[in-house]
Amino acid sequence: MKIADGFAVREVAGKSVAIAVGGKAASLGGMIALNETGKLLFSLLTEGTTEEKMADALIAEYEIDRATAVADVAAFLAPLKDAKLIEE
Repeated sequence: MKIADGFAVREVAGKSVAIAVGGKAASLGGMIALNETGKLLFSLLTEGTTEEKMADALIAEYEIDRATAVADVAAFLAPLKDAKLIEE
């Protein structure tokens, strides 16, 4: 899966945000605030990844158990999928 084309991660006032550029800007109408975990997951989505690899990255970075990592990935992806920002 991959984040839809037309997004860039930027630092704004010391915070990481994903902003829509080009034609996506009108459809999103804003930006997505990212904490450090969100920034990691979003960067994986820009490259193309799987939910399993995203969970693996969380486990490696934060030394959490698999169940927590899987739940965190699902929670992160849900609003992106609802907004149709994920390409399978």
